[in-house]
Amino acid sequence: MVRLLPSLAAVLVIGPVALFGCGDSGTTPFARGFGGTGGAGAFGGAGGSAGAGGVGASGGEAGFGGAGGAGGKCFTSSLCPECPEDLPCEDDLDCDPGSTCVPTGCGKLEGGAIKLCQDAPGGPCLDCVAGDPLCPACRAGYTCESVNPLIQLCVKTELEGCVDDFDCIVGFSCESGECVDRRVPCADTTDCPHGYVCSIGGASKFCLRVSRPCVTEGDCPDLVPLCADVDGDGINECAGSSDPAAVEPEPCLNETCAAGSVCEVVSSNKSTCGDFGLCMSDDDCPDGFVCRLMWADGRTECVPDGPSCEPTECPTNQVCGSPRSGVAPPSCQDGIGL
Repeated sequence: MVRLLPSLAAVLVIGPVALFGCGDSGTTPFARGFGGTGGAGAFGGAGGSAGAGGVGASGGEAGFGGAGGAGGKCFTSSLCPECPEDLPCEDDLDCDPGSTCVPTGCGKLEGGAIKLCQDAPGGPCLDCVAGDPLCPACRAGYTCESVNPLIQLCVKTELEGCVDDFDCIVGFSCESGECVDRRVPCADTTDCPHGYVCSIGGASKFCLRVSRPCVTEGDCPDLVPLCADVDGDGINECAGSSDPAAVEPEPCLNETCAAGSVCEVVSSNKSTCGDFGLCMSDDDCPDGFVCRLMWADGRTECVPDGPSCEPTECPTNQVCGSPRSGVAPPSCQDGIGL
């Protein structure tokens, strides 16, 4: 068994979501960046499909799905719709270097969460001359280390807490120094609010926030693969392309859009100039829209004007966002619910 570098261990705090047989109340490590999108083979095996997700019980407790996969080997949920086929882990020591052990949302029949290894924080790097624009380097708080002879990763030097979303697994938000579970279950992107696409990561299927901070394209997923300063604030975020089929796709930037229009990811890695997207002020947005804080990372987005939620006031496994159907101010969105 390959053991994780000690410096990769970090604590991830998960909010009090009640997934029957799934939700450990303890801690689990941070995971790096978005991680890749999982293939179909990552889900339930032959011998029975996952049962339908249950309806949330009173008192905030979520329902749970029926046993799925080969012979009914686990409890499923809307966050983890089918039993994982990948080998589970119990903690970081079960994972390869550069990976960390994360709850999927599925639970063991005998009790406890099913966890899988996912990428650890930090992104790829090259240990080369500082200032070289062709040399991906680590941001402050990380150091470039070799996790095996072929791979170098930015390793977090502080073992606990978070400064921003770089320090949290995809789907989690850094709020008051802790990573909070904001994975909103979805069947497809229509279940997600504006600014999100439905993604698969580590057997969990959830709404993936598009505008995650990035240093290089290695920090971004296949679904939103480019890294650029979309809104012109001097800080890069993962971005879609106006022409994903191009040989060298270029990111959609607000400066290329007409007045009162911003770059909006409409499907997977495709962006067009539209109503919803990153902004610097109300002047960037169309009539009837305002530029409002929509995530705890300080990034503001164009959303319909009106009474709105705050990013940190929604329960765990929900996000503050404008529903994809109709035109409405932001509210706490739970996708297909838990």
